[in-house]
Amino acid sequence: RGAGEGSAGLLWSGSALPGPSFRDGGVSYNHAHGGIALTGGGAGARYTVGAEVRRLDVPRAPAFPDNATAAELVSLAQSAGVDLTADLAPGTAPADAYSVYGRVDWAVTPRQQLGSWLHFAALPRTSGFDPRSGRYAELEGADLVAGTNLVSPLGTRTTNDLRVQVAHSARESAAAGVPQTTVVDGGLGFGAGPAARAAETRFRLINTLHVRTGRHAVKVGAETGFTRHDHEHALGG
Repeated sequence: RGAGEGSAGLLWSGSALPGPSFRDGGVSYNHAHGGIALTGGGAGARYTVGAEVRRLDVPRAPAFPDNATAAELVSLAQSAGVDLTADLAPGTAPADAYSVYGRVDWAVTPRQQLGSWLHFAALPRTSGFDPRSGRYAELEGADLVAGTNLVSPLGTRTTNDLRVQVAHSARESAAAGVPQTTVVDGGLGFGAGPAARAAETRFRLINTLHVRTGRHAVKVGAETGFTRHDHEHALGG
């Protein structure tokens, strides 16, 4: 059926912009994106696999323009057993994302094609504290998409495309390190922070009929499926 073949590719890009405190020696906004992809084929099949990573560093300006106010907040937090020194200083809030993917297309017969794909993305746990909004939270997430389709001829002018796909997305947020902090009547209240989990699962079954009539083409299809949402909200600390 012919010898196998393959190729590889690399991707890397980056950008940076000065942050709000750049002139005072502050940090800047940074974005980096890299990846690798491999493609090949043989024996009537073609495949593609790859992986990508993204990193985003967003400047975090000082929470309070008045150093005395920040020092007072740090002192108050330390009396409650919490160290906010690093959280109130200028810096960056990093956010990373990773993904892997793959697809295989196979000639079942000389005229019938079967394809399958899988894509997984992950958002590792990241955290940050913003005393202006009183939120200190961790965020974690993952996405998964998998599917397959079968393209079959039903004559010289008619082709049927049957497609099935399942997708799942999950996000989790929780109080991190220090419970949620809120400013009430000029004072600070240290209490329990909210924890939440949310997930969505989608299933789709799609059938499409392609009919060629001379210079024109007609496409008729039907789709069915369901979507499920799950959400959990509880106190965390």
